Amino acid sequence: MTTAAIGKHMVWVEKPKGGRRIGIAYSTLKEAQLQAVSLERDGYSVIEILPTSLPKPNLI
Repeated sequence: MTTAAIGKHMVWVEKPKGGRRIGIAYSTLKEAQLQAVSLERDGYSVIEILPTSLPKPNLI
């Protein structure tokens, strides 16, 4: 998983039927990890947990 513990994190999962990937954002890494366990119990496949970041502004 990831080692960055500060800031929001995105859990990427794959739905059990249809194989569609979705991302769910959580406030902290700990919350994301706890919810990932819950999602796995519900049949989702956890792909990865990544810290979210704001996009870089376009510089002219």
